[in-house]
Amino acid sequence: MIRALLIAASLLALPLPAAAQSGSGYPAEPLAGLLGEMHALNYHCRTARQQYWRSRVQEMIDLEAPQPGAYRERLIASFNRGFQYYSPRRVRCGAEAEQELQALAARARPLAEQMRQTYIQ
Repeated sequence: MIRALLIAASLLALPLPAAAQSGSGYPAEPLAGLLGEMHALNYHCRTARQQYWRSRVQEMIDLEAPQPGAYRERLIASFNRGFQYYSPRRVRCGAEAEQELQALAARARPLAEQMRQTYIQ
């Protein structure tokens, strides 16, 4: 899902969509937040060295906002907020965490698809 978005974006090498620049309903920020939540669950329940979702969001940020600026900072802040959402919570690892990861992935999937569609249009 995310990998397809990243491949499409890098292969097409299109400029940043106008919707992303204006922030008008473009899903990158909410997606970054969901990836932050997924990273937190992996971090707390699998291993602190597990960096899969952090690496995926870093790729997305580098493609979406390669230059320093407000948009890049918003994407990073959204990821960090998602990660911090789980910090004060007691996460029950195991089946409960896996269900939560699946629910987060289900919420992230349409956002990633919306981004992919923006780039291929």
